[in-house]
Amino acid sequence: MQLKIDFHIHSSHSGDGLMSVGTIFECARRRGLSGVAVCDHNSLDGAQDALDHAPGDLLVVPGAEYSTERGHILTYFISRSAQAAGLKRHDNGLYDFDELADFVRDEGGLLFIAHPFRNPPARLDDALDRLDGVEVFNSRNVRKNSGANARARQLRGESGLSFLAGSDAHTTREVGGAYRIFECGQTPDLPALKAMMLEKNGQYFGRLSPYTVQGVSSFVRHMRDRSARKTAKSLLKIGYGAFYDAAFRCNIKNAPQVSGTIYDVNDEPGR
Repeated sequence: MQLKIDFHIHSSHSGDGLMSVGTIFECARRRGLSGVAVCDHNSLDGAQDALDHAPGDLLVVPGAEYSTERGHILTYFISRSAQAAGLKRHDNGLYDFDELADFVRDEGGLLFIAHPFRNPPARLDDALDRLDGVEVFNSRNVRKNSGANARARQLRGESGLSFLAGSDAHTTREVGGAYRIFECGQTPDLPALKAMMLEKNGQYFGRLSPYTVQGVSSFVRHMRDRSARKTAKSLLKIGYGAFYDAAFRCNIKNAPQVSGTIYDVNDEPGR
């Protein structure tokens, strides 16, 4: 059987997430996914909510996305949050990467670098040996980050690490925009899936998200933060996104990512 798992989804437990975990499950079913990983920003609340309400027909992978000085780190299979473990954020709001990595290892969890070449790129020079893998396709890598997915896949090949793909969904339109594909005899339990996530060969699906939705989720975040200047800026982002999507991404012949592509991780990187 074939499993399709989107490893990077944000719920309303993220400041800019617009979906309850129930809505995420509904979208996942409609898109033909076998499972999801709820990875909210610096929080395990969404993952715990998803586990508490996990349906029998979907695999639910517990995760969180932590912001560090090295970049954004996707963590999986941790049973408590970094905050609960006593990790503190620095004045810049970032966690210390090494402290986070030590914590995740103590928990028996996995660490993957999220969108490593999004602007600004992650600082991974001497940190790759502490990671399990690379997010080789992130559906939100559009506009100024348009080459980031190809560079992430190249990094994965050079490092010899494992790989994942995720939509980075904050809205219902985005769920299932990217996922890793697994071939297996039967639906695995979470320990078996954890082992499969470390396999270094395989395929994934990727489709770029509409740029407009990034403006929408930014608008929501800044409204919640009551930042008038940033709210106005996000409205401009929505307007630009509508133009960008119409002008550059709706011609499926010239932009196959609009409809989606299945990639083999060992193929030569494309866009």
